[in-house]
Amino acid sequence: MSRLERFIILPPLGVRLASSGVRLARRALPLERFLASIARPRRLAKSAVEGAAVKVLDSVHEDGAKLVEMRPDDVAKLCAVQPGVRVVPEVFFRPARAPRPQVRWVTAATARKTVTVTLRVVSRADGKPVAGAEVVAFTDYDAREGGQGRTDDAGGVRLRLRATARKLERVYVFPARDYWGVLGRSVAITAEMKVALRTIDLGVPDALRHFYGFAPLTTGRGVTVGIIDTGVGDHPDLDVEGGANAVPGEKEGDWRDNGAGHGTHVAGIVAGRGTNRRGVRGLAPGVHLRSYRVFGKGAAGASNYAILKALDRAVADGCDLVNVSLGGPDQDEATRSAIVDARAQGTLVICAAGNDGRGPVS
Repeated sequence: MSRLERFIILPPLGVRLASSGVRLARRALPLERFLASIARPRRLAKSAVEGAAVKVLDSVHEDGAKLVEMRPDDVAKLCAVQPGVRVVPEVFFRPARAPRPQVRWVTAATARKTVTVTLRVVSRADGKPVAGAEVVAFTDYDAREGGQGRTDDAGGVRLRLRATARKLERVYVFPARDYWGVLGRSVAITAEMKVALRTIDLGVPDALRHFYGFAPLTTGRGVTVGIIDTGVGDHPDLDVEGGANAVPGEKEGDWRDNGAGHGTHVAGIVAGRGTNRRGVRGLAPGVHLRSYRVFGKGAAGASNYAILKALDRAVADGCDLVNVSLGGPDQDEATRSAIVDARAQGTLVICAAGNDGRGPVS
């Protein structure tokens, strides 16, 4: 017998039967009655549906999308007795970040022909070590040959490199915070190398300020924007009016950042209200800002069900625009249905693209 897996049950169109535009003959297609019968988790965990056992974990609406647990073998049984119902696998999205170059793992034969060198990362301002910075160094960038690691408390990272290499074609340093990253080229390999990082200066124009200037605090007034992400944390430059946590099993009111920081970063680009040289100013600091968390505490991925639920809630809360800076599966019917529903109700959904090149939008 196959093991239990998680799926999303959807009506024929959209995420709610009432808004799908489908009129059902109850005798021929009792889908509305079926969806209502498994509307929310119950004391009796399993609901038998013509031989298909369905355990409801979460429900968006009585007549709408459900997160369920069932065996893959039972999906066909369910669809046979409930024509029109859609059963979509639960899949996971990740925050949309620009990919970082990675070194290919060396073979055992290659490893015997390597030497270990230390690269030290320090602050340019005072020479203090920078701990926790990711370092990726290439002796042959095209072949992705080189070494990588993370700096220790002394700012050092040990890199195992090809013994015959004389220089690093490229060395990337990605600090955890407080400093600008750096890309070095044609760096001579010595017994102990050093890279100095500049401290972040909020007075230096970033790309947003370069192209759009310093927006007045009233820009965007009257527009409500929802951020569907890792949550938006407390920050002096942000004024968040509320939101919801769409992660099943977590408190609905816990919409703040889950610790990853991505949602807070995105919210700052949209609506940061900082003053010049003392904070970050976003594109439209005057908007009504709301946060919808779809990543659980410590979770690397957000399920398509949580995203669907967050979109539905953002529409209900009156968001004019929703930002979804996530990346993931090429095709997902649940997320697509939620976006189509939101658009039909007047909410524009903006999705991230371009971090992984100029390919098709997923």
